[in-house]
Amino acid sequence: REQMSQTDKPFLEALEQVGVKGKEIVDLGCGPGRHARIIKNMGAARVIGVDLNEKMIELAKKETTDKDVHFVVADGQALPLENKSADIVVSMYVLMYFSDAKKVFSEIARVLRDGGHFVGIFNITEVDPGFEHLSNQQMPIRLGTDESSIIVQNLIKTPMEIETAIDENGFVVKEKKEVIDPMAIIDDSFVDKSHVQKHPTMFVLEKKATTA
Repeated sequence: REQMSQTDKPFLEALEQVGVKGKEIVDLGCGPGRHARIIKNMGAARVIGVDLNEKMIELAKKETTDKDVHFVVADGQALPLENKSADIVVSMYVLMYFSDAKKVFSEIARVLRDGGHFVGIFNITEVDPGFEHLSNQQMPIRLGTDESSIIVQNLIKTPMEIETAIDENGFVVKEKKEVIDPMAIIDDSFVDKSHVQKHPTMFVLEKKATTA
């Protein structure tokens, strides 16, 4: 994961455009905390990294000395954060692991202040007509290109599912673009590989103002 930084540039450029200085930021699926540390160095007031993997959180704490960068073990669908407590939620290649996109975007919306932003990259997968049953099924993704490559199981998140989750949770799409990610490809072991097209996509979303 530390080696696969080719998509950092568009992600960090988007954050610069949104503006992180003095902001409260949540890193959803923070892993060993590399992006959390980068974001704090960009001028964020505080960064909270959240990951379900206890070992990743232990590593993140070990590698981080800044007192304003915190890490916690938690499920992204049940964040231990107060309503409207964050200015920005970021997430790099994590949302395709959640079976219910609506639920995770609902939780992101809950913790964001009105006018707050989500900035993240994750895989969206188009499926051919007649193969709609593949939605939310596991798809093996090979990370890396040499002998150290590994396979992880993504869930197939269709454009319709993601668009619906974004819209129904009160977000406006400010930017959406496909990014180049040659280090992550659908593995040849996937029998339906010829019927799907994976698109690593960056989203910048803004939360609409609410009355609640």
